[in-house]
Parts: sequence; C-alpha cells; structure tokens
Amino acid sequence: MGRLDDYLQRIHRLEQLTTKATASDIAGDSTAAGAGAEPGDSFPEQLAALIGNDFAINNMGIGGQKSGQVAMRIGAKAIYLTVSGDAIPANGNAVTITHINGDSATAAPSVPSADVRFLTTASNSSTYTLDGWIAGIKCRVTRTVNNGIENYTLTALEGTGFRCLPGSLFVPDYALQNHSDRELWIAVGINDFRSGAETASDYDDDVAAIKMNVDAIIEFGERSGRNILLYGINTCNYSNELLHGIRYQRIIEVNRYWAARYPNHYVRGDNGRDVREELISRFNPLSSQDVTDFNNDIVPESLRSDPATLMLMVTQFMLKLDSNSGLREAINDTFNRFKFISIELGRQPNLSGRRSGYYSWVNSWFTGFQ
Repeated sequence: MGRLDDYLQRIHRLEQLTTKATASDIAGDSTAAGAGAEPGDSFPEQLAALIGNDFAINNMGIGGQKSGQVAMRIGAKAIYLTVSGDAIPANGNAVTITHINGDSATAAPSVPSADVRFLTTASNSSTYTLDGWIAGIKCRVTRTVNNGIENYTLTALEGTGFRCLPGSLFVPDYALQNHSDRELWIAVGINDFRSGAETASDYDDDVAAIKMNVDAIIEFGERSGRNILLYGINTCNYSNELLHGIRYQRIIEVNRYWAARYPNHYVRGDNGRDVREELISRFNPLSSQDVTDFNNDIVPESLRSDPATLMLMVTQFMLKLDSNSGLREAINDTFNRFKFISIELGRQPNLSGRRSGYYSWVNSWFTGFQ
C-alpha cells in the first residue's frame, strides 16, 4: 500500500495544477546543455520551438556533470560550505571556500559519482556562479580553474560581514523560488559511471548514487506540483555499453528503475519505447554500421557525431488538438491527459553537412502530427 499511496499522492499533486506551464527548467549535463551545438540548437530549445506559444526555456545544463552535482545546484540536495577564516566578508568581497559537504573544494574525489563540487566539470574550465544564502547573507559562489586547479570562492552580495561556522548550509536562490508554473526536464546520469570498471558490480555505488540523486530531484520538483519529464540514459558505442556489456546492464537497470518508480514522469512514446529504444529503432538498414549498432543495442552511428554524442537532439511531443480553437496544446495540466513521443534525443547536434538533411527529415516528421 505504501507505493500505491505514493503514486496516488503524486497524481493528486499533479491534478492540483490549474494552469498550463508556459516554461521549463532543464536540470542536466551536456545532454541538456547541448555542448557543441550552435545557439538555438540544444534539444530543450528545439522542443520549446515545437511546443510554440512562446514556451520559454531556462537551460541549467552543464556538460560533464554528475547527477549529484546537478541535484545540488538546483537545491534538491543540501550544500554545506566551509570558508577560510570562518567568516563572510563585507559586501563585494570574497573568501575562499575550502570544503563542500566536508570534502575538499579543490581535489577531485576517487570516483566521479561522489563529486560534490557542484559547479565543477571536467569538460571545460569555464567560470560558473551560483547565487544563494548562507548564514542569513546573500552571497555568490564562483568556480574558476587556474592551471588545472579548481578554485571556489564565496562573495558577499550584501552586509558588513558575518560569522560563518564550518559546514554552514548554503541555499541556492533557485530552491527558494516558486516554480509551480514551470515544467522540470531532467537529463542526467551517464557521467556518474566510473572508468576502469571490470565487472558490472563495480558500478554498484554509481548506480546507487544516480538513483538517489534523481529521486531527490523528482521529490524537489513534485513539492510544487510541477510536470516533470525524466529522460532515460542512452547506450553508445563504447565496448562496455554494447549489448550485455557491464555498463550496458547497469544503464538498463537505471532506466527500468525510473520507468517503474516514475511512470508519470519517465519519457515514453505511445508505442511504449523510451528515448533510448526509439533512437535505436531509427537505424538505417542500408548502413552496415547502423545494422551493427542495432544488433549491439546502441544508438546507431547515423544519429551520433562521436562515440558519446548523438547527432540531433529533438524531443517531439504528440500535440493534442483543441477541439474548439484548433490550436495545438503542448502541455496539459496533468500528465495523464497528454501523450508524447520522444525521438531523436541525443547529446549534441553534429556540425557536419548531414545536419541540414536531418532537420528536413525531422520537420517533415513533425508536420505529420499538425
């Protein structure tokens, strides 16, 4: 009865929504960020354009991040900071953050899934910031990289200085805002898997972390009764992600866990396929490599731009026709009132000449539902 009550409460919260969402926040890694894409080409932006009606996107994706880092940035998991001198400086001044959740703010952990440096990514050395509150003071956390060394600082945005005890709670601004009028789209997990694994059980801690972190993100989103889209993890052409490979087994496990636990959120098409399954089904039978990839149960080469990156990231909703006005409606106020199909979900668009033809194919496919 516990799980049934959980589902009923979740559906009840969704049914309390009285307005249709007009925007979405995207919590994710490079899948969301669209690393390598031209402006306007990330999958959230393309999906927003297909939804229409000025549907807005707040893309919070950072390429290379793990699920726990994403959860921390949006406030779904707690952040505890320790600063040098145990004091917040006066407005406009900065102090070094030495520890995050008890771990070093500069040193990488032994395994990726344990990384609590919430603005860190191995994919770039960009400067990232996150505003929030600590010890009652509005502050900004800044991540920079100098000569390969991570640096975290805390800058006061107000006040004349205040005590900051070790392990003080930092609450991101985002966690304190009302998001009931916005969707939450989640695309995380692939970066949590460690390298060098020799057996499927070597990923036990990583899989546990992915499940725990996404559980936290879902719970965070559901507290405001938001519509949530949870995208499964794809399998690509790495030896351990091929059919029956050691990482393949655990990716399938995570996707099945999400599908069973979050049937109202996990993205599936009307044909029952999730994103990974739909992509694989779109292989080109005239391409020998695509046929090989299909037999290996990974996303086909024709939809990838490199081993970890799919060619085009487009999630398509099967839009409901309004019987009175004839206008297409993208998001209803509850998840059990609309159907969607997700196709061509990837991690980046390819910048090669194949792209223009692919856009034409996608556009013509979508036109069939108008």
